[in-house]
Amino acid sequence: MANQTPSIQLDYGIILDKLEIYDFALDPPKTDFSSPLPTEAGFSIVNPGKLVGTHDVTIFAARREYYAVRQRTNVVGNFKVVVIVEQPVIAAVTSFLLIRDNVSAGAKTKIVTGFLNYDPATNPDPIKYVTANTGADVTSDMFVVRTSFMLHKSGAAKVHDEELEKILALYSGAGESSLFVGHQDNLGHYFLEAGITVNKTGEERVGRVPEPEHDLVHTRQVKNVKDNQETDAAVSDIAKLATPAVEGCRFAARENMRIAAVAAWPEFKIDWVDVNVRIGCINVVFSVPVLRVRISSLVLCAYVVHVDNLEKVVIDTIKGCIVKAALLGAVVGVVFANFPTALAAFEAVFEDCVYFNLGAAAVCMAPGLALLIESSAWT
Repeated sequence: MANQTPSIQLDYGIILDKLEIYDFALDPPKTDFSSPLPTEAGFSIVNPGKLVGTHDVTIFAARREYYAVRQRTNVVGNFKVVVIVEQPVIAAVTSFLLIRDNVSAGAKTKIVTGFLNYDPATNPDPIKYVTANTGADVTSDMFVVRTSFMLHKSGAAKVHDEELEKILALYSGAGESSLFVGHQDNLGHYFLEAGITVNKTGEERVGRVPEPEHDLVHTRQVKNVKDNQETDAAVSDIAKLATPAVEGCRFAARENMRIAAVAAWPEFKIDWVDVNVRIGCINVVFSVPVLRVRISSLVLCAYVVHVDNLEKVVIDTIKGCIVKAALLGAVVGVVFANFPTALAAFEAVFEDCVYFNLGAAAVCMAPGLALLIESSAWT
């Protein structure tokens, strides 16, 4: 009887956060994925492997779609949005027997027979089973048992494109939205009137679902987007943080406008959790993704900080230029999907507007956008 403890893999981890597994999930024709066969220096696999058991898991993989925004015939902006694919799979865990290369044919036959005859239902402790079935002709250093896994798609993939559908609904005149400037009261209706449309330009595989992206300087979470006092305080905080110091300018006042709002905006993220499952005689730890969702209300505000005691005609011009810049297709047409691009366009158009109307008086003015978000908890 051998004194050495048999080298049998009884603890096994399956990590689904791998590029090749994401590619498998995103490729409809592929129905199966196999992890690499186990290897051991000086040993060879001598049989196809023995199924230990199966477990149902879910893979979440992402692709990114790209869109161009047009106003009439001109491209005025672009945005990208993540679409999540939810793919159910069956994970099959398999044990492989590897025998040392210099083992005799007789000993090899006995080892293979013992491996194939092993039943965890009647012999729950594989170490004891091996010890009882080894001796002078078969020792535990002649073989090792290693584990691998295979994934099989067990159903149709579910596509989570709710965020994309929310965006596209705005351009079709649908969706829950408001417009607070101009003569339209619905953002989608304004898009139709202004000839702001969208078309898909491409897509690519991403793999791992990315975290939701927000401009950390110009975005704030608020408890209630309809609370004017709270939202004004949030815009004030953003303006103070985002406005650079300008020599000779003492920014002491601010013009503030609500531009647009969108309700029921969905966001997704992935949390990773470890799930311990007993499969046959093996403890398998699955690192699995869990899809989380939250629903938000978004409010876009525009502001301009300036010096104090400006004349009314200057204030009125500032307000008019805020509206003109905000209603541009390159701004309101892309801001909820591509905030940085919209911010740059807003700043440029506002500055051109005030310089055109005020000339030399258009000094010490700093425009900006603020995106206020009231969100539900992640569920």
